[in-house]
Amino acid sequence: MKILCYLDTCILASYIFKNDEFHLYVKKILDELNENSDIIFCISVLSILELLIGVVSCILNNRNKKFIAYLDSYIKDIKDNEEPDFAKIVYFFNILKGFLEHSLKIKVYDDKILSKAYSIEYNKIVNGYFVNLFNFTSELILSGLKMKLIDTLHIVYASKIREIEILDEILFMTLDKGILNNKDLIKDMLKVCVLKPRDIIKY
Repeated sequence: MKILCYLDTCILASYIFKNDEFHLYVKKILDELNENSDIIFCISVLSILELLIGVVSCILNNRNKKFIAYLDSYIKDIKDNEEPDFAKIVYFFNILKGFLEHSLKIKVYDDKILSKAYSIEYNKIVNGYFVNLFNFTSELILSGLKMKLIDTLHIVYASKIREIEILDEILFMTLDKGILNNKDLIKDMLKVCVLKPRDIIKY
């Protein structure tokens, strides 16, 4: 039986930042789940974009963040530029995506895949998929879901992945209190089961 688990961006950040307070905790659980369970990790392109913005922001603002060894050389390459180099940032996006796919065996769902949830042609995605995504997100907010917009979008993406894969439910791993505080409503409305990392182990 396939069990999909959408990883929130805060989980990805804790995994790649060595001096994050949850790094060892998150890394241990993700590695254990990868080796000893039937759980498949997944994210959306939004996850990588949000993570990329966080990484670049840390670099540009000289925040004291230490990256896992694999990403170090690429980070140094971006740091060595006096001004942000768009081409190098796009290149790093692909490095980040490839690293997550390889190290955590993550399945990345892009908007072309997600558009299938609406049975529309990809070339009509702007007029179809994103309008539906916006309307659905608005409905959730009006229904009493009290979360940041970016968090709500991740929950919506997870829900659409569940629909595509025809699953009864999808897991959503996070440490975000705003999302965890809404877990009952999210599960009732969207069949997205929000859990802390340690609770995924027990699932």
